[in-house]
Amino acid sequence: MNSRAFACFFSGLSAGIAIALMVAPRSRTEIKEEVQGKLREGKESIEREKDRITAAIDAGKRAYRETA
Repeated sequence: MNSRAFACFFSGLSAGIAIALMVAPRSRTEIKEEVQGKLREGKESIEREKDRITAAIDAGKRAYRETA
């Protein structure tokens, strides 16, 4: 990577960071609450999928026992 490309990359990176900070200024508390909410949603989704998979496994076991 030549020095001009390197300078352009960091100029673009700096501009992107500045724009992001101006457009979406949020407090640490807001970010923390959003992250916690997303983690909670993910945990609930995993629990639902776990229950669905467990039910499918149990149904498969029952079907296997019935045919044996």
